[in-house]
Amino acid sequence: MNSVEQAILDTRKRPLEPGTEQPPAKLADIIDQIDGILRRYLAFPKDPLAMLSAFWVVNTYVYKAFRYCGYLAFRSVTPSCGKSLALEIISALSFGRPSVETVPTAAVLFRSDDKILILDEVDSLRNKDKEKFSDVLAILNSGFKVDGVIRRTNMQSFKVESFSTYGPKAFAGLERLSDTLTSRSFQIQMERSTKKMPRFNMRLFDAEARTIRENLTTWADRNQSLLEAAYNRLPNETPDLASFDHRFQDISEPFLVLACLADAERPDGPLLLPRLIAALKEAAGRREISAKERQLLAFLEIVESFLQSNEDVFIETATLLEHCAEREEFSFDRERGGRALAGFLRNFGQATRHSPDGGKRGYLFTRKWVATWRARYQVVDQGGA
Repeated sequence: MNSVEQAILDTRKRPLEPGTEQPPAKLADIIDQIDGILRRYLAFPKDPLAMLSAFWVVNTYVYKAFRYCGYLAFRSVTPSCGKSLALEIISALSFGRPSVETVPTAAVLFRSDDKILILDEVDSLRNKDKEKFSDVLAILNSGFKVDGVIRRTNMQSFKVESFSTYGPKAFAGLERLSDTLTSRSFQIQMERSTKKMPRFNMRLFDAEARTIRENLTTWADRNQSLLEAAYNRLPNETPDLASFDHRFQDISEPFLVLACLADAERPDGPLLLPRLIAALKEAAGRREISAKERQLLAFLEIVESFLQSNEDVFIETATLLEHCAEREEFSFDRERGGRALAGFLRNFGQATRHSPDGGKRGYLFTRKWVATWRARYQVVDQGGA
């Protein structure tokens, strides 16, 4: 038992509230119930990912106790893999029973009192859509931190007003989300089931969902101060999360606190914490590197094909553009290709120059340059083996 769990146990023992006929539902039992519902109707690629989704649902009731709130992102390569159904179920179980929406306008996002957002068909929130949906992405990007705000001028009073953007968000779509949203999300890649799944009927599920919402509301009301105390007791880095990158640790810590509380409340039952850690490792292992990182790694492969056993090599701009055109990571157009390549390589300390004979322009690459940037951006399995 770790120090957080022990501290929770020391403060857990309290009498039933006056007039209470039976003890309130235990959090671990509720999480197990949600996990069972999700796995009954959805074909998750790995069972622990259903548990992760269950913790996300619970967090919609208590997220204000934490500084970070990780998003939940369902994706699939093809339609009919259960993404929309997943959103429908977690919508029915989440606090306030938020509606499943398509991407709303920026004004709706920051002016709405509903901070729990469940968005379907978010295929317009990709890297290539940054300009068109910049305001929406700015709000969503800032909303995973408790101090996330957006400022707007009131057109009647002309005063600047601040709107909080903090709150749980879940997405579903076929396309990969923008890099910024991906880094704030627990990624779940859904797959089409090889067997026929039971039909989900919301009309018959309503009563069960209502009971779960009521039990979670009661639990959250009783344990708010305990949640905040347990969260504040977390060390700078906990061993269970140390293998993850810093942002993934930030968004995972609330779930860790919930698991410790649940296990301390049900010490004789099956522990949730090991199952949560397995779920987090599974989600972390599925996180994708950013588009810029994919481009750099692809470009390093191109340069290495020219370097071979040499210490340095000069490559003309036109030659580089020809090889980049053969890679799906790049989309340099013919008119702006040279300028786009120059802008890309400027991020990595490269500038155009004339060839040694004073002829055409290009870039000089050294083996040391390739080794330096490959070491910084090598792909690491953050979840461990």
